[in-house]
Amino acid sequence: MKEEIRQKELGLPVGYHRTTGKIVTLSEVGTSFNQLRPVSELSLKERIAFMLQRWEAGGWEDIVYAGEGIITLPRARQELESESEIGLFLLNLYERALEFLREDFFRTNV
Repeated sequence: MKEEIRQKELGLPVGYHRTTGKIVTLSEVGTSFNQLRPVSELSLKERIAFMLQRWEAGGWEDIVYAGEGIITLPRARQELESESEIGLFLLNLYERALEFLREDFFRTNV
């Protein structure tokens, strides 16, 4: 993992803490991902709240969505809050990306 990416990711929300229920950052849990509640245990509302917090903290990158053009953070927030097809697609996409990030972080730090 590149150092500049690593530094940015350390301060971003990474999930809900299993015990406290609070949203925590990567620097707070390190490689102890068993401290995080699995996505499968979260309600849709919790998943949306988490992802919005992550995006607002700097975890959003504008993307091109087929037929929709560039999706910016305000548009992504609107789509996700309305639970539209695009919003749910973005939620799933970013959840998968976060899984890859966790795996990469774990692999390079253990």
